[in-house]
Amino acid sequence: MKYRYSLFIIIFFLITGFDFSGNNNKDIILKSAKEIIKSSKFCVLISTGVDGYPNARMMDPFPPDNKWIVWMGTNSKSRKVEEIKKNNKISLYYESPNGDGYVILKGKGIIKNDRDEKIKYFKKGWEEFYSGNREGFTLIKFIPEKLEIVSYKNGLIGDNVTWEAPSLIFNTNK
Repeated sequence: MKYRYSLFIIIFFLITGFDFSGNNNKDIILKSAKEIIKSSKFCVLISTGVDGYPNARMMDPFPPDNKWIVWMGTNSKSRKVEEIKKNNKISLYYESPNGDGYVILKGKGIIKNDRDEKIKYFKKGWEEFYSGNREGFTLIKFIPEKLEIVSYKNGLIGDNVTWEAPSLIFNTNK
């Protein structure tokens, strides 16, 4: 059923002459990306391991703020902390629950241990993972540089030749 629905959407956009070139409206891309991210309880954080291979793990992030910065908490001694310190280029992958789209955010991860930020970005339920007043808890601040999206529902699909997803570059100088 899901495949028939996807095929219908592709045929619809081909018939109506939708622009698949990746030059889609920035507002549609951002709105669609927020919709997918909001519907995803988790994301996958991808960093580069010491062996040079990518490592992926599920995370429970805060929603992006108005600058698309994403905060996540983790164990201070986890592999990802050391990986990000050595190579701060990371990606976040969000998938829509019904499988009809995804968002990839590419950017930089910064390890943060500021007390006030740790209080602000601590979710109820995480207490069981961190003993004694959040000991062993650290933050990852993700600053986005690029967004890629596929959203069949909103007509955001890859280039018909290269399959490259619609994307946009964030202005990180602000």
